[in-house]
Amino acid sequence: DTVAAFAAQRSADGALTVMVISKYLSGNTPATINLANFTSNGVAQVWQLTAANTISRLADIGLSGNSFGITLPPQSITLFVVRSSNVPSLPNAPSNVTVISD
Repeated sequence: DTVAAFAAQRSADGALTVMVISKYLSGNTPATINLANFTSNGVAQVWQLTAANTISRLADIGLSGNSFGITLPPQSITLFVVRSSNVPSLPNAPSNVTVISD
């Protein structure tokens, strides 16, 4: 149990979001992400939170077929956003949303 992954498809724009958590305490972890039953535009946007407690926007990764590889740093959370090539029409923005911060 050293790597965990979670994925969801956004209803607003059809993008697939994949969050990968590296639980290793030291050493990088090579990983391959395989996407099934999803037609992408061929590119994954990447954001990463590391043990240094910083979030960075990394360079986009090109997909090879329906997969891509990355090296995960220890104790990190990496978010991939893969846009769909079948983008649905976007709904109107909600008017009843309020954001409250403490």
